[in-house]
Amino acid sequence: MRLYYVLKLYDQILYGVLNPWTKDSNSAVKYQHLLHELTLETFHVRPIFDMNFLKPVGPKRQYYAAIIEHEFRSILSDFDREMGAANSEDERTFLATKVLKNVDQHLRRTAFIINSKGYKSDIILPPSYFRHTTECDTADATYILQLMKFQLIRLYLELQERYAPYIDMEVFCEEDIHQHYFGETAPERSFIVKVCSTSIHPVQTTYVPSTEKVFQPRMYDVRPPVPGVLSYEKIVANQERFARLERVLFEHHLIDHDYEFQRKPMGNYLRMAAIYLVAFQKGYFQKYYFINGRRYTLTAKDVLKFFNRRYNIHIDKQFRTLSKKGALSRFLENNQNNLWISLIDKL
Repeated sequence: MRLYYVLKLYDQILYGVLNPWTKDSNSAVKYQHLLHELTLETFHVRPIFDMNFLKPVGPKRQYYAAIIEHEFRSILSDFDREMGAANSEDERTFLATKVLKNVDQHLRRTAFIINSKGYKSDIILPPSYFRHTTECDTADATYILQLMKFQLIRLYLELQERYAPYIDMEVFCEEDIHQHYFGETAPERSFIVKVCSTSIHPVQTTYVPSTEKVFQPRMYDVRPPVPGVLSYEKIVANQERFARLERVLFEHHLIDHDYEFQRKPMGNYLRMAAIYLVAFQKGYFQKYYFINGRRYTLTAKDVLKFFNRRYNIHIDKQFRTLSKKGALSRFLENNQNNLWISLIDKL
């Protein structure tokens, strides 16, 4: 029975050989090799909750995401077999309560590491965002710890609902778990999604090549010119820097590979308006532009028109809202999922 080491992988990440914040001797090629060798556990039971966390970018994050998911599946499948082999209702109650207490302990341990080391979700950024290795390593460790946090929350919810008749502990919803263990509010859009009932079926995990479109930076106008909107060449100060910003927008699901704004969730409208303002303030655009030899000062409205055209979006209302005194700062500070926007000046 696995009860006393049911979360062994998570212990290795928090305190052992898989610790993601110590100096890493593995190369990207090594992580790719390890990932290639891994075969995901098939579910003995179909999960009630699925995970829709931020896509892992880079071999290290992809490897950790895979082994954390593998562990979740192993725990769920093994524990279901244990419950099926139990001889009495009392034994099932003992097993279910014991394993949930184990998850409880690991939630507390994960919260301690996240808080003590400052691995808050506002610094989950893709590796392409960073120029320095140390910053990239911190971002990778943050991504891994935050992913593990949500997988533990998912595991708690899964066990709690699947074995509800046998659980002798306080019932928590996702919001309760965030507040109780991490002292935070749940994300505006949950990464944990309820997908099905508890029916038992093996899940096919045959590898299928990804058909996801690859983002290609376009350092030019992506749509035909229109009167009153400045061209890419006139407005962008540093094309490579701006291309890095657009890759970050893609990786945060604000634009797609065709430079179309992603309209869902609704919070994307305000996030995009915030990015307009921060990019304007942080020198992404020329201070002046010239038409027929005459010099004009670039304004925030010029930037708004450019962004609206480039990403096929209309967010004048949100732009005006965040342009009011103090509004942008409050928006960025009041939601940890938006704090990364304030860091785009480091691109």
